[in-house]
Amino acid sequence: MFDLKPPPLIIRPLKKHESPITGHLDIIAIKKDRESCLYAGIQCINLNPNFPIMVAGAALMLICAGYFDEGFPLMEKSIKKSLYYPWWMNMGFIFYYLHIADYAMAYSWAEKMNSEGIFWDPLLKAATSAYLDEKELGSAYLSKLLKLKPETPLEIRNMLCSFILSEELINILIQGLEKRV
Repeated sequence: MFDLKPPPLIIRPLKKHESPITGHLDIIAIKKDRESCLYAGIQCINLNPNFPIMVAGAALMLICAGYFDEGFPLMEKSIKKSLYYPWWMNMGFIFYYLHIADYAMAYSWAEKMNSEGIFWDPLLKAATSAYLDEKELGSAYLSKLLKLKPETPLEIRNMLCSFILSEELINILIQGLEKRV
């Protein structure tokens, strides 16, 4: 099935938008190795399966690596255990619902993010609203995204690939943004 050899771990300082719990999980994603993401996710969950934020961080990593069916139930359990959760947990739900083409649910989770200073907020709101044919709303979010990250039109694939390993998910997000143009 999976060769679950531990990947080498490289420690770096946290970025301002990262938490000490999940901040280093993206190191595995940089390697573009889905199996390493699966292994790291399982290891994080096994550290403390009763800590919903850590489990959610690992679940998000699984979803971003394309393990939608493995990550989504973990996200659901985590949110039930933690009524107050960080904005990035919404991303797992958004990505899952985009994957199964439930665009209304994806958009409803995007609307809950409430993190306008982070490029993921307007990006996900613009992409998900595009699938609902909300042209004015999507255009407003796209404008906000371009103010935050003017390089988005040229760098969108690289921006998404830095965090998401699922080509399917990357293409869904880009197609949504292209509907806004």
